[in-house]
Amino acid sequence: MTIGIVTGRNGAGLAALLRRLYASGGKEVRVVVLDTNGVQNLREPDDIQARTYFDLLVIDTDGWPLPGAVDGRMVMVSADEKELCRKLCGVAGVRTVVSYGLNGKACITASSVDEDRLLICLQRAFPDITGSVVERREFAVRREGLGSGMMMAAVAAALCGGLSPEMIAAFFTGGEKGITRKACE
Repeated sequence: MTIGIVTGRNGAGLAALLRRLYASGGKEVRVVVLDTNGVQNLREPDDIQARTYFDLLVIDTDGWPLPGAVDGRMVMVSADEKELCRKLCGVAGVRTVVSYGLNGKACITASSVDEDRLLICLQRAFPDITGSVVERREFAVRREGLGSGMMMAAVAAALCGGLSPEMIAAFFTGGEKGITRKACE
């Protein structure tokens, strides 16, 4: 599976966290970090010209991805980007748009946030990348010093990519050696 991340924030940190999270679930993943114009691959500069297909496109900024990058794909977008959410819902090639963030209208949000943990709330059922339905529910994840935004993006990308809530919770609570800030650098 290939995940594209379009962000103006710590894209490299999110990519590192996703690689580790997917590896703990026994799944191979390739994560490509794009700048806000969607044209620069920060990890493998030569490859972006040849490969613009992403199974899951994570958009965490108001930057717009490559024109063909959303054709037939699953797109995950920050619920704070209201205008972008509206635009994506009208793009013919987009199969599924899943919103995430600390926003009461997001599909994937947190119902409780404190220093040590987030209580992830799946407010609506949605299909993941494999076609399986992720049902409504809540589950807790330990923050381990990571910011709420990074945690929400990572959890949402893992759920959209087919990782189970149980596996994600185990990863963030130490079931797979846990997570540390260093893993995101």
